[in-house]
Amino acid sequence: MLKSAAVFLLAFMKGAALSLQREDPAMTDAERVEQLEVKIGQAYQVIGALLARPDGEHPDFDSPGGQRTLYSFAHERYDDDFLPLEHPRKWLPAT
Repeated sequence: MLKSAAVFLLAFMKGAALSLQREDPAMTDAERVEQLEVKIGQAYQVIGALLARPDGEHPDFDSPGGQRTLYSFAHERYDDDFLPLEHPRKWLPAT
């Protein structure tokens, strides 16, 4: 499940960056930051739901990796080593 959360995070961050580029050019930097904060809050909720699974009792939620992920989205900090996993593309079959 942590791999699913990692894939979601990568897709979310790419989508967030692209959506901010498409926003109204008249938007102020403060408005863009506010929108990004809302999107990060939504990502936090989705990641928590993915980690907890439907019954809300999955061990990934309380695992160190799960808690580290949620903590990262709940606090304003940047971590170069956020994903200690291999890139998801390595999981895909060779074409």
